[in-house]
Amino acid sequence: MAKIVKCVAFPLYTAANVVGSALKLIKEPYDLQSKIRWMQVTIANETDLRLVFDDTSYEFQRGRFWTSPKNIAANSESTFSVCNKKFGVNLDGRVVFRLEGADQSTNIVVGYVNKFFGNIHLTGRFEGEGAGRDAILNINGKATKVGISCAPGSEGKITIFYETEQQSKEANSQL
Repeated sequence: MAKIVKCVAFPLYTAANVVGSALKLIKEPYDLQSKIRWMQVTIANETDLRLVFDDTSYEFQRGRFWTSPKNIAANSESTFSVCNKKFGVNLDGRVVFRLEGADQSTNIVVGYVNKFFGNIHLTGRFEGEGAGRDAILNINGKATKVGISCAPGSEGKITIFYETEQQSKEANSQL
């Protein structure tokens, strides 16, 4: 019985050592585009409010940050990037920004997906029940409509902007 165990265990032990050695030889890519799955997300803040990255509520189903999100000043933009882990083939997660300067606390959720089998998705929405891509915020005592637009892709873009009455009417007429 001991000989049978040795005959089975030795090839398994050897195979595990070979696989382990091969994995050590595989190096992490030096640039983002060399990863299997990646996304670069630009957040354009076209408001006079500040976007603060909430580093306690980001979530990865799969993947990791290549470059982390940062706070975004009023009327400016910032880019972060995400990619698969060393041997993962999918990318799926979300980050949250808090919109500062409104009279109430408002969060914006940015979600991204880049799966091996499937399309690339990028979404932005206000957080909360019934929330969507626009919200009426109280800014300096005045009700102001703020909107979010999304341009998906490996190099996607989310824009946060003040909506005019005309933009609101056009958006509603397309529904």
